[in-house]
Amino acid sequence: MSTYRYVLCGAAALVIHMAAGAVDFDSFKTDEETDKWLRDTSPTYARMVKEIKSRKNVRSYRFVTRDDIPAGLAKWADGSVEIQLSTKLKGPRRITTLIFETANVYRSPEHRAIDLAVDKGLIRTQEEFGLAHEIYEYEALRLQRQVLIELESRVGALPKDFFYLVTPPARSAKDYRLPGLYQYLKTQKKSGHTAHYYKFFHLRTAARQKPKKSPSGRR
Repeated sequence: MSTYRYVLCGAAALVIHMAAGAVDFDSFKTDEETDKWLRDTSPTYARMVKEIKSRKNVRSYRFVTRDDIPAGLAKWADGSVEIQLSTKLKGPRRITTLIFETANVYRSPEHRAIDLAVDKGLIRTQEEFGLAHEIYEYEALRLQRQVLIELESRVGALPKDFFYLVTPPARSAKDYRLPGLYQYLKTQKKSGHTAHYYKFFHLRTAARQKPKKSPSGRR
């Protein structure tokens, strides 16, 4: 696609985007438009979104742009799922981050189980907590990789910015390989990414240890 706007549905829209064997990834006007195209193009992405929306505890699924985050975040609040993306992200980097954060939301039952393990006293240290969450983020990268392989098989070679989340970046989806889990965990800890889970661990442990008031108001 060159300058066509994405205004059609289903197969017709897909043909427009796949014309000439390439996609103008900067032409998407909204994250909702990107999400629709991804669902039409990648079976794995479509399956993830369908599963997320089918969950009984999910009332809404939306995209939010923020200028105070470096890349992307997945947030759950009162039954609403938000994929939050930085204003700094454009084109392929924005699309690939959206895919990754959607995969994180897809893995949210596992992340929730880790949180509950803290409440039950099964996870007792911030290191255990951070490690467990990072392992499931690694699994989200596997899903992201599968989506990129499917996209490249449909629309041709993807720009290198689709692979910026891994080091060293790949040149194509075919060459995209995840680092070994041990190396990934070392990199995440060194970068400071794992440390942000430590904060959530201490918030949960503080809430669990806070004395509860009796019905009479006494502790």
